[in-house]
Amino acid sequence: ALDMPIDSPPHESNQEEMPVILTVGPAMTMAMASMTTGTFAITNAIASGNVKSAIPTVVMSFSMVLGTLMWPTLTRKYTKKQKETKENLRRAKYFEYLEMKRLDIRNVIAEQEKILRENNATIQECENRILSIQRNLWERSIGQDDFLTLRLGVGNLPVFGNLQYSSRRFSLSDDILEDEMLKLCEEPKVLTNVPITLSLFDESIGIIGDKLNLISFTKG
Repeated sequence: ALDMPIDSPPHESNQEEMPVILTVGPAMTMAMASMTTGTFAITNAIASGNVKSAIPTVVMSFSMVLGTLMWPTLTRKYTKKQKETKENLRRAKYFEYLEMKRLDIRNVIAEQEKILRENNATIQECENRILSIQRNLWERSIGQDDFLTLRLGVGNLPVFGNLQYSSRRFSLSDDILEDEMLKLCEEPKVLTNVPITLSLFDESIGIIGDKLNLISFTKG
């Protein structure tokens, strides 16, 4: 039976980025103080005629301003890149997982179709078994599910069993992976061109119709 668990996708990282002003603000405050100090140092150096004495203070002030603008920007870009990398990995791995499960489902469907065709032979196959004196013309006992089950024709049947998966959960944002998982789980699983049978053991039946057709049908 198709009693197969399907895992839900891992949660998507929805952590909101901190506004730039909150990231740069504290450092900018210190940088402004450093710029003020540098400005006064340059003014005093020009007034005293000793410009070289202001160089260390100016370099320090410039470095603080540059660091204030550069490091938060680099950090934000790195964080964004890491988030994109993790999301791409999450999608790639889960799509690979769903494809593996889709293949498993196809294998189960193919196996069920094979078993139904083998267990419910056509009239011609039954005749051949009689003519060739095969022992497998009738191998069913009262304890088996298909005891006194007769083949009526060929058609489509739903697959035996159900997938085990979590229903759609509430989220503030749509997740394409959850949509793909539900699409796989909810799409019809059908056994095609397989024998349609009737159990004479479980059902009370009657046959109506044209007499000649009924004779031919019941003989079959």
